[in-house]
Amino acid sequence: MKFRRQHAVGKYTLDFYCPEKKLCIEVDGEQHFETLEADKFRDSELALLGIRVIRTPSLDLFEDNGHARDAWLKVIAEACE
Repeated sequence: MKFRRQHAVGKYTLDFYCPEKKLCIEVDGEQHFETLEADKFRDSELALLGIRVIRTPSLDLFEDNGHARDAWLKVIAEACE
């Protein structure tokens, strides 16, 4: 599957987007805890467009020993099947 980085959908910019699967991957930094309600609304707006959103904490991808990153990559791969 091919993913686009920083892909615009309406008024939103998606971190990573696979148009073929209508799948959005959002990498949430520490500030995500301050925007939970806004992010929930955004995800529901994208769902109305048929876009599935998977959110992953950035720390799992960049500051882990690899186990959490591998688990997230498996989740994403399964979502693409």
